[in-house]
Amino acid sequence: MYGDQALRLVTECRNMEATGSLKPYNESLVRLILLETRQIHTSLSTLLSSLPPGTDVDVAAQSDLSLGAQLLTLHHSAQRNKRCLLAYHEWRMGWLKRRLWARGGALGLVLEEKEERGSTSSVTAAAGGEGQGAGAGAAARADVRSKLSPQELTWLRDYASLVTAFKSELLDITDLTAPLGQAAGRSHADGGGSIIGWGPPKELMVTVVATRDAREVMTEMGMLNLRRGERMRVRRTEVEGLIVRGWLEVLEE
Repeated sequence: MYGDQALRLVTECRNMEATGSLKPYNESLVRLILLETRQIHTSLSTLLSSLPPGTDVDVAAQSDLSLGAQLLTLHHSAQRNKRCLLAYHEWRMGWLKRRLWARGGALGLVLEEKEERGSTSSVTAAAGGEGQGAGAGAAARADVRSKLSPQELTWLRDYASLVTAFKSELLDITDLTAPLGQAAGRSHADGGGSIIGWGPPKELMVTVVATRDAREVMTEMGMLNLRRGERMRVRRTEVEGLIVRGWLEVLEE
């Protein structure tokens, strides 16, 4: 039935919005919808070509109700497919935009970001060097880069270049390396990851919680070991880079 494939695509998009996660680009389903839409246009052209030359389509549809019903059904089916395709791609583009701004415009951080299956939160890709359990971890997590189509990857790179060019004009006035505004905790609308709120620091020391495990992280004051879920009280300037990368979250007190 016309529209079934498009409904599947919209359902997948709604699931992504509900979980805040990004699924791999469904190229096979998109191609099926495009093929169905082309077939609908072919059927429309066949019906219209069967009319005598110079026939007004509106008059013919009113005089022949079956013809009018066919034309209307095919037209609305094609329009529905197009709207579903646009909604699917617009949601994915919006998700990528929000992730890019949340990571301070750093394209590499967005592409290397990994999501754990069964979780609505995203964590940044771990650095290499932990061989034990690497196969299981790779199977359970996939980075954002692997979920994008080639066209999406090209678009994201171009958009990141525009963001960088925009920020470079204002770097001498203000710090635009991350979103402005107060910390808002976790947001499911942008893909489930934590959005770092940036404003004037209220104090030198800040309470943070680690969002991932990491060993021997170099900071200004020395070596730091992170364990997921562990809280610590540190100088904000010392861990500013880790907060931007999403390895640490600032706790509101």
